[in-house]
This record gives sequence, C-alpha cells and structure tokens, in this order.
Amino acid sequence: MRRTGNKSLILTGATSGLGSALAQLLSVSGSYRLILLCRNERRRAELIGRFGTDDVHYVVCDLAVLESVREAAAELNNAVHAGDLGPIGSVVLNAGIHPGRRPGSAYGGLDSTMVTNLIAPHLLLALLSPSLAAEARVVFVGSGAHGRRRWWTGLPEPSGLPLAQACLPGALGGPQAYVTSKRGTVELCRAYSERVPDDYAVLSYDPGIMPATGITRNMNGLSRWLFRSILTRFENSEGFSTPERSAAWLHEFLTRGDTAPGLAYAKIDRYLPWPTASSTEAARALYHETNEIAGITAGLVAPWWFEAGHPPSD
Repeated sequence: MRRTGNKSLILTGATSGLGSALAQLLSVSGSYRLILLCRNERRRAELIGRFGTDDVHYVVCDLAVLESVREAAAELNNAVHAGDLGPIGSVVLNAGIHPGRRPGSAYGGLDSTMVTNLIAPHLLLALLSPSLAAEARVVFVGSGAHGRRRWWTGLPEPSGLPLAQACLPGALGGPQAYVTSKRGTVELCRAYSERVPDDYAVLSYDPGIMPATGITRNMNGLSRWLFRSILTRFENSEGFSTPERSAAWLHEFLTRGDTAPGLAYAKIDRYLPWPTASSTEAARALYHETNEIAGITAGLVAPWWFEAGHPPSD
C-alpha cells in the first residue's frame, strides 16, 4: 500500500519477533515511509525480499558497533536534509540480544549486550534528534526482566554497578547484562521525557513474555526448553503475548492521531503506572553516563538533548 503521510519511521530489529510483525503492519498501513535498519547486507537482502523497495528504505547498521551507528545516522540525516526522506516522525528502538551465559565484547572494548541493547540505540536517537519532526514518537522496547529476578528465565536481578563499569567485557555475565540493559531502557525513557519538546510522546514498552521469539536462542538449555515446550502454551495468559498481538498495540500507538504527548509505560496492550523501581535521579545519572560512553556532544544533537526542561510525571 502506498504511504499516506510524508513522515518517516525508523525501526530496528525488524528481521524477527516483534519487529518483524510491526514492520509488516506498518508496510500495509502506509502511515509512514518505513526505514528499516539491518545488521548486515544479508539481513538487508532478506527484508528487501519481504517488503520490496517502493516505499521502504533500508540502511545497514550494526548496533554492536558504535561507528556503524554513527555512519547510519549520518546517512539518514543527509537523506532527510536533502529531501529524499521525510522528517522522522517516529523512532522504534526494538533490536536487542540475549548473549546466553557468556559476556561478549564489541569494538571499543565494550560489552556487546550493553552496547546493542542500550548504548547504541541511545546514540542513534541522539544523532537523529536534529531530524525529528514535530509531534515525534519515541519507543524504547524493554522487557519485564528489568523489574525482578525470575528463576525460571535464568535471569538475575539487574546490576547496581556504574554504567561505565557494567559495560566492560567480563564485568557482567550475559544474563545480568541483558536485564541491566533492559532496566536502562526504562530509565532513559524517563530522562528523554524531561528534555524532548512538549509535543513528543515517549513510550517505554514491555511487549510481554513472547516464548516463540528468537530471544531464547542463547539462553541455557533449561530456559530454552521451558520457553519453547512449556511457556508457548501460555501465550494468552497474563503477562504473555505473541509478536502479532504486541505489534498490533504498538502500531496503534504509532499511527493513531490522538496519542497523548509525554511519558508513558505500557505492557502488551495496555498502559500501566510507571515502574516504582525507577527514579528521576537514577534516570538523569544514567542519561549522562550513556552520553559520555557513546561520545555524544552538543554539536551532534538537537538543542533539547542537553536541556532538562521539565520533570516527568509518574
């Protein structure tokens, strides 16, 4: 279907799970010019095979490599400035990895899970901030794992280490890096809401437990068995979902005309109160730490990025 608006939407993690289901809905609705960020050329070719090139734009961007993020953001900003792409109306930071038991490392000597799930998406949003349109919508896809330990997932509690230390390879095991990075997405959304223009909507989104997705590929054997053999039977139970169900709710948030501006938290298909474990002070500290690790400076971003205008409402 031909798109009905001139704004662009950037989506990461479109090759599987929630991102794939959301990309499908957006390609049909035509509400945005869809821009899909692909980890490599092979993933790009896969997505072109699904969606074609008429109304979908593709950019190779490996979120484990901060320099790749910088290159992708520069390409997109140049395209918007030249008029080849419309202003960016929405950014959906969905891509994420679970590395299993072993931590990983990325270019620059940083843990790949912390970079892919937290540092790189933040850097991408920062660098794209000058190209965001009025009434922009920012979505950071997190996980219920940020809240508390759940033994049956094999996931521990998030780490309390300073971010710079938590990002060092080997500082955290894979599962703890995962939950720590997912908690960080919640805090960063809170910090964004203090700074963005008043007409922006910022959503911290928990899509629910989706047992059939590829996030389990690197979990331990017990967790994989639980997810694939047992938990898939609970897809319609409280706290569980499917990529299609969660994508449908998120699609409505992104496309409806009366989405309220400001900060929001939602899980699966409903808004919820802001997580009680989150605090304004922690969010501000994490925001500044992430800026420093990602090398974000005032000359690279929109003016509001370093201006805390108003406190978020809980």
